[in-house]
Amino acid sequence: MSKPPKVSIIVAAYKAEAFLPTAIETCLAQSVSDLEVLIVDDASPISLEPTVKAAAGGEQRVRFLRLETNQGPSAARNLGLHHARGECIAVRDADELMASHRLQVLLTLAEQTGADIVADNLIVFRNQIDDLGAALYFQIAMTNSAIDISLSDMMMSNFGQFGNSLGY
Repeated sequence: MSKPPKVSIIVAAYKAEAFLPTAIETCLAQSVSDLEVLIVDDASPISLEPTVKAAAGGEQRVRFLRLETNQGPSAARNLGLHHARGECIAVRDADELMASHRLQVLLTLAEQTGADIVADNLIVFRNQIDDLGAALYFQIAMTNSAIDISLSDMMMSNFGQFGNSLGY
């Protein structure tokens, strides 16, 4: 059996045909090449498998999984976790972009600090990426600054009235 990859990227997807080619492309373009990409179809009405196969172009690091019934992104991620072989796990949705150095920055931060979990910020785009949004995304992604947050801060940030979201 081959050596497990450093990172497993789990991509939850539902009706995401339009986003998957770019999602797969940004995963495979990471400066950390020792990775696998698990696309988990949350029982889209039309299977995403042909889209994934076409976008992967035969790349063996991309695997397709499918839930039999729609159960939401957490169930899709759990199926991905069950099949992941990587030492580290990265979670994203099909409609998200990643700067090419994102995983390297997070892995380096985890190694330097001994952290079990590292997270970064995200920028929400509406429907399409305009030039300003893309410039802002990559400008922020390049800052590579880290802040310490508590688990409580993370959990409370996901309830809008308690402040800005810190991500997942």
